[in-house]
Amino acid sequence: MAKGHAEALAPMVEAVMAEANVPFHALTRIAVTTGPGTFTGLRIALAFARGLGLALQIPVIGFSSLEAMALRAARQNPQRLPILAIIDARRGQAYAQSFDAAANAKSSPAILLLSEVTLPNGPTRLIGSGAHLIARAGDEIAPEPFPDAGLLARAAETRPDPGHPPHPLYLRPSDAKPQLLLKGQMQLIRAVPEHASVLAALHSTAFPTAWDGEFIANLLQNPATEGRLALGPDDMPQGFILASRILDEAEILTIAVHPKARRKGLGSMMLARLCEELGSLGISRLFLDVAESNTSARALYDAAGFAQTGRRRAYYADGDDAILMTRAC
Repeated sequence: MAKGHAEALAPMVEAVMAEANVPFHALTRIAVTTGPGTFTGLRIALAFARGLGLALQIPVIGFSSLEAMALRAARQNPQRLPILAIIDARRGQAYAQSFDAAANAKSSPAILLLSEVTLPNGPTRLIGSGAHLIARAGDEIAPEPFPDAGLLARAAETRPDPGHPPHPLYLRPSDAKPQLLLKGQMQLIRAVPEHASVLAALHSTAFPTAWDGEFIANLLQNPATEGRLALGPDDMPQGFILASRILDEAEILTIAVHPKARRKGLGSMMLARLCEELGSLGISRLFLDVAESNTSARALYDAAGFAQTGRRRAYYADGDDAILMTRAC
């Protein structure tokens, strides 16, 4: 659909439940794909699935779109070929992930140039809209390129409950960017554990007691952590922001901007973008604490709509008070 996802999704689900003659209270799990895919579709589907799970008090199990496709390719795979799920991402790129014959992941989801996609040695079963772009002689292309909701539901029956709601898998920044991004000055990407050393270096430029790469990598490996890295011209790292999701709230863990990138609106842009994306996932409130003496950071948060809601006396090692601040998403 080009538009109208939010208006169409709930009635579609209601119609399916009515056709199956199953009441909502009989549901025990919800399965949802987390991407890669269109930003609007992902946000609406995940928000709906998470809201339904919260209302029914049942687990919501997330699957990448690539894994969901691999489950379908594995269903009819008599030769037990390795599987590559691949989605045409345009611009000469593809979303890709490799699996064994039973759809067990052999690599992580990634966005790659078509020339960078690595195929297993020997015949491979390909599935997805990008299959025809890389198929070799001897490879099989699955005739149905899309995920199967029934297979996804069956897989969710036995998947362990992760204990937290699923979040979107964004492998490429949104095309809908704030003014700062439209000018070509900056792009914002999802921070992953592989960025930990870069983030640690940025953190050291902003704080006298900096977080090390191992600590940041451990944070980013937690599914509840949301991280964004700002890249400037020539993909030079300029700043980053980390937050932790807790039910319908999120805490800003840290925000750092390189000294040469300050006073250009980058901190405000990162806060606005993160709040927008968290809001689409059902997060209703952001909160943080900041040292009372950190006047520049407090001015940034004031301008971003945060309001003081409390104080922790002598909270920091140097004896400074922590100012508690909150804003709605």
